[in-house]
Amino acid sequence: MAINLKAQEWFQEYREKWKEDAEPLVKKMKELTKPSLYRKIEDVLYNVAWGLHSDLYDGFEMLEALRDEENLPKFPTKGNVYFEHILDAFPEDHPLRNNKTFQELLASIYHLSNKGKGKGELLLSLCFQGSTVPGSEVDNAFENIEHVETKAEKATLKGTEDSSKRVLDEYLEKHYPGEWKKDRFTGHYGTNNLANVDSFFDEVLDLGDDAKRRILEKWQETAELPNAKRVKERKQAVGYEVAMRYQEIDGFKALAFLKESTIKEKPTGKIPLFVINELTIENRKDICERLNFTPQNKRGGCTQAVGDGYTDAGLK
Repeated sequence: MAINLKAQEWFQEYREKWKEDAEPLVKKMKELTKPSLYRKIEDVLYNVAWGLHSDLYDGFEMLEALRDEENLPKFPTKGNVYFEHILDAFPEDHPLRNNKTFQELLASIYHLSNKGKGKGELLLSLCFQGSTVPGSEVDNAFENIEHVETKAEKATLKGTEDSSKRVLDEYLEKHYPGEWKKDRFTGHYGTNNLANVDSFFDEVLDLGDDAKRRILEKWQETAELPNAKRVKERKQAVGYEVAMRYQEIDGFKALAFLKESTIKEKPTGKIPLFVINELTIENRKDICERLNFTPQNKRGGCTQAVGDGYTDAGLK
């Protein structure tokens, strides 16, 4: 009985030590997000991470390394950088690079939330040095970069400042009466009628004359391609122009995309990260090789769009 009591006391002390070591990280993550996630954050760091440590035995080393802000990697601010796994952002000799508890915990945090400032923002703030509390319109901020727009899975990018814009369906009914309501409608992305496409940019999108010229050139370049490939390339071209317009509107310095890697719909445990610091015409080809763009084809045609002129975007 005395031995069991001693073991219980030891376990309780050990458990309290875990909560004490995890508390600064819980506070850090709470500062970034909304109160509705506070309990989830406490649970994932106090309980889920503890359970992982109980199986893998390197959780205390993880907590110590995460609290050591000065030795975390800096958020990449030069060029466009792709990491096959967010852990690849850490130097080879960093204690978190091969920490098993941390590898498992990343996946748990990734599934924490899909709304508002959620999983992507929390992961970046935890993994990179100098995370600061951003303003209400900023996803992530670090000491070396003031505004990172962070997107997880398929996200919606806005191409217009008017979030209540409602003109797309009217345009479609005018140029494709009845046809636009059918399944698999490709509309202006499938047509070679440049007059219709021209009016699409005048009536629906607000991208500027240079963007319009580049996109009309893409329509001409792809006119002889098979329909599926033609539609895909045109959507990529429009989506990319919307992304550049999005940066003009929001003023972010970098655009970061994360996703959960899967094989045959089963998670691999990896979370790729793509950081775009140079969203330019010159880098369009390389960026489009990493991202899929799906511009609106009809009202409500994007995941989170509240108006017209948006595109979905996500890592391939």
